[in-house]
Amino acid sequence: MGTNQISNPLGIPVMAQIPPRFLRSLQYIEWVILAVHLVSGSANGSFSESIVNSLVILAFLGVLFWMSLNLPIQGSPWRQRAYVWAGLLLVTFAQVIGLFITLFLYLYIAKACFLLRRRELIFTTIIAGVLDVTTLLILVSQLSGDEVAIAPASMGITSLIADDLGEYVAVSTFVIIFCFTAISEYQNRQQVEILAQQVETLATTLERTRIARDIHDSLGHTLTTLNVHLAVALRLYRQDGTAAFQALNTAKGLADQSIEDVNRTLRTLRESDFDLAQALVGVMEQLKLAQSLRVHWQIDLPPLPLSTRYQIYCIVKEGLVNVQKHAQATEVWVQCQRINGAIALKIEDNGRGFDPTAIHAGFGLQGMRERVQMLAGELVINSSTRGTQLHITLPYRTPETAS
Repeated sequence: MGTNQISNPLGIPVMAQIPPRFLRSLQYIEWVILAVHLVSGSANGSFSESIVNSLVILAFLGVLFWMSLNLPIQGSPWRQRAYVWAGLLLVTFAQVIGLFITLFLYLYIAKACFLLRRRELIFTTIIAGVLDVTTLLILVSQLSGDEVAIAPASMGITSLIADDLGEYVAVSTFVIIFCFTAISEYQNRQQVEILAQQVETLATTLERTRIARDIHDSLGHTLTTLNVHLAVALRLYRQDGTAAFQALNTAKGLADQSIEDVNRTLRTLRESDFDLAQALVGVMEQLKLAQSLRVHWQIDLPPLPLSTRYQIYCIVKEGLVNVQKHAQATEVWVQCQRINGAIALKIEDNGRGFDPTAIHAGFGLQGMRERVQMLAGELVINSSTRGTQLHITLPYRTPETAS
């Protein structure tokens, strides 16, 4: 659906996107009224009076049906104005010739709420009221000429006009307020969805920037300094033996490789199509190469929002780094999968264990807990002298759009 400049009942101009469901409902209501008129015309004998009368009624109902199918939401302003005025004049003329389809008068006022500006809507509503009163006067004149009693003796023409006008003002006001309420509710819902998407995007951007900055400012600087010192040591200790030279040369190569790994990680974190499974496999492959540690993994994760993927990556990586640094383990098992509508992460090793209730500097458990809390999840730690198990459960929701 397109957009059009309209205003709310308070007169504040807004660019309202037309609620599709509301327009469909309005169209269905129009079809129901057309069907009712068609059935009632057949029941009361309107189609049996004459062929001309039947053709006129069918022509009016057919034109109204065609107009219901061709609402010019995306048309030019002049086409939209012409549509509204054509509908109102058609309804007025139909009533003059005896086809009472007053409900269509209010349907076209409702359509005018979506097609016309505020001033045009007010002017159109007033003119439609004048046409309605004029139609009543014409009908009263025709009935009086035929000497047909149209009302009790106590009710004159003035009372009839006042009642008709009061009814028109009440119904048209209700229709306009109802339409603008529907538009306002739809706008608010659209704005909430847009804001939610913006918050998600902002959170993802901030997290990616923070991770990149942390790696660059801590690990990146540390490895760069290590590389410089190893290069100096390599030059100073060449005369101390082949073994020392080879050891330092190996350390220099490892430092170069570490810096390249950091650069590769930074490039990965800046990509919008971050592959979580591939990134986790890469971390575990590096862990296998870094020391004599057997790593077993099972990764079967569903599509996740980008921010969630990064948080899971950081949680698993921190858990593996803790195993490498502190557990003195020979084997580690990693499972990442969806179980019973939740994301289940499990990191288990056969190391020496630790006391989860004690304060452990450098274990990074606090950072893991914070990330799990950000994802509204739960972290359970079981540790003994036979090893440690980290059980992480995260709520799962299907992303609306692939990130």
